[in-house]
Amino acid sequence: MLTPVIWSRMPNHFLNPEIGRVSERLGWMVECTEPLTMMALHIPEENRCIDILELSERLDLLKFHFHTLMLYCAVCALGNNRVAHALCSHVDESQLFYAMENTYLPGPLRSGFYDMLISIHLESAKRARLGTNREFIVPMTKETLSITLFPDEEKGYDLPGVGLTTCLRPKLHFSAINFVGTDPDLYTLSPIFPLQELKTKAISMLTEAVLDGSQAMRDPVGGSVEFHFVPILKLISTLLIMGIFNDEDVKHILKMIDPNVFAGKKDDEEGEKAEGEDATAKEGGEEVKEKKRGREKRKQTMKELGRTKRRMRN
Repeated sequence: MLTPVIWSRMPNHFLNPEIGRVSERLGWMVECTEPLTMMALHIPEENRCIDILELSERLDLLKFHFHTLMLYCAVCALGNNRVAHALCSHVDESQLFYAMENTYLPGPLRSGFYDMLISIHLESAKRARLGTNREFIVPMTKETLSITLFPDEEKGYDLPGVGLTTCLRPKLHFSAINFVGTDPDLYTLSPIFPLQELKTKAISMLTEAVLDGSQAMRDPVGGSVEFHFVPILKLISTLLIMGIFNDEDVKHILKMIDPNVFAGKKDDEEGEKAEGEDATAKEGGEEVKEKKRGREKRKQTMKELGRTKRRMRN
């Protein structure tokens, strides 16, 4: 009887080695230019490491690791930036990006890593922006005087949060990551994170989620639709409050949320033009097909007439 002892999970993607023969004297050369990234979980009691994707079958370790991530989020609450800088030595930028982009990660871990990213790097800036959410002090500048009620001469309303605006909002300030230090001024700000790269990845992941969610998915990311959408929407909401997205990004996000409500007039006109062009192209194609059919019928009738004449002569 076969009994399982220790097994390892096979990777979803394998290395792509390049093999070539340099010369008869030097022999063959094997080189891997692109590394294969994975995240391992260390188990001190067993003195071994396992792939973090294996936790989908180890529910006890999955629950423990999820509560550990929630503990990290709790100790970073209310601007505890000193602990946030220290936690960056445990979970760095590469691990967070790996957890965000990996579609095979279990749902609780996926949600935990997103919450941890927001708590360590983005929560302080989000809270500072929300603190001035009800401020109505308008700075009188040249840009303020150029703002009009309607964005164009047609007097049509634009999408919310799009266009030229002005307000008194705190700017985003981050500091370099410092694991250990004695200077208290180093920990007054949140640890830095590449926001532009994060913005690009967030929009692309939301677009993929919407495209996949519109179809009948058998295996959604994270194991359920909740773990597929909720972490991404939390990140998108935080970045919106921080003011990271530009006008085109906001339009794209709103159209993905509800295209019937947030689609502008220009998009509707472009869609109608595209439909009209498709319809005319289809009509033109049908006319061409009818002409070809008429030519073929004429050729067949001419051939039949020729055959009948030959039979009459014979």
